[in-house]
Amino acid sequence: MSIPTGWTVGKIAVEDGSGGAAYNVKAELGSSVYGQIMGGHLMVISSSLVAPFGPTFPVSESRAEPIVLQAGMHRKHIRLKLPEKFKIDEMPIAVNEQMPWGSFSVSYQQKPGELSVEEMVRTDAVTLPAEQYKQVKKFFDQVYGADAQQAVLAKD
Repeated sequence: MSIPTGWTVGKIAVEDGSGGAAYNVKAELGSSVYGQIMGGHLMVISSSLVAPFGPTFPVSESRAEPIVLQAGMHRKHIRLKLPEKFKIDEMPIAVNEQMPWGSFSVSYQQKPGELSVEEMVRTDAVTLPAEQYKQVKKFFDQVYGADAQQAVLAKD
């Protein structure tokens, strides 16, 4: 695992989940260079630290082969400590997407001194016909797009 310049790693804990098939990973990460200052009084930060769960699909108008999805559930809880003297000016938009073979949700909550992010991606084990390629690609593009949203902070 490569750690970007300016990042620190604190505690890392891996715990068994229920039934032996699930597990939880808890990590404390820190960075003094995470946000981008704009105009001296605004800061833009990404609301995601870990890439979302799910396949990526190439840009294509059609597909010849069926789409095979693996069953899985990925939940992510992130607490971003806001820099001193900054408050959230523009909050990312909550997203909730449901499909017969999967679902995705991400929500944001401002708490004193922090931004809390809750994200869940679930897929069923299913083989979908190639004709559903655009629908499946659009779903996972929305997952990655919603996950990549940014928050705008303003200096008090």
